[in-house]
Amino acid sequence: MMRRRHRADDRVALRIARTAPDRLRSGMPRRHIRTAALVAAFGFALTACGGDNDPESDASSTIPTTRVESTTAPPTTAPVPPAPRYMMELQQLTGENVFARVVYGCPTCTIEQFAAITAPEGWVKAGPMLVVPETALTTPDVDGAPLAMDFVAEIPGSEFLLWARAVSGTVLGVNDEGPMALTEVERTTSFTYRAGSVLHEVIDTDGNRYALFTVGTKLLDAGVDPATEDAFAGILLPEGWSYESRTLDADLAVESGGLAHVFSKPEHTLWQRYEP
Repeated sequence: MMRRRHRADDRVALRIARTAPDRLRSGMPRRHIRTAALVAAFGFALTACGGDNDPESDASSTIPTTRVESTTAPPTTAPVPPAPRYMMELQQLTGENVFARVVYGCPTCTIEQFAAITAPEGWVKAGPMLVVPETALTTPDVDGAPLAMDFVAEIPGSEFLLWARAVSGTVLGVNDEGPMALTEVERTTSFTYRAGSVLHEVIDTDGNRYALFTVGTKLLDAGVDPATEDAFAGILLPEGWSYESRTLDADLAVESGGLAHVFSKPEHTLWQRYEP
């Protein structure tokens, strides 16, 4: 297996900081701008909604920024989310820390519909990213958070369902592939990697293993195939981390247990810690 180490490149971090949104920089002590800028780039997406087309439009498409009000009342009992194919999420920043947010995903949106959404003030978008394993979801219980939200007028009802709540995190650095972080996310998900499929893992300096569960569509467009071994052999990781891949000879279940520990390279790849 190829393993690669990479030291974070602060020049990339400075470029990100200079382009950080004004609302993150306004009134912020200068020493905090770098961390907030890195976090602003993150999508802490854990599950996804499906779309059958490849993304062709920029996710920053300009349309009115007000949220479409639903013509039907949000559900009062938790809907059962369908198995995701693509991660496409809207995340509401909640302010406890720079990582904290409530995460909604759309099971009925197309990638084009998602690209046409501009996140309202206080919200960010994450995705689209391909979800690699088979996934089962349970809607979490988040105090004060609606179970569903409406952002797409042409889809009846409230199409964005409550997926998860990001609680906290730690920025690990930045390199030419972007920022990296470890995040803690409240969600109940079950990932199943089937026998005969390829499992991609990164290993931290304590020996903890993280299984790949989403891949950014830009990587897919560039020819990266998660169905092949060593597909991510050149990945840039925190100092001392390594990468491995193997073909499974039996099914592997990766459970979140209510609190998932996620290694995040936003818009690139997401990896969940698990016990082998």
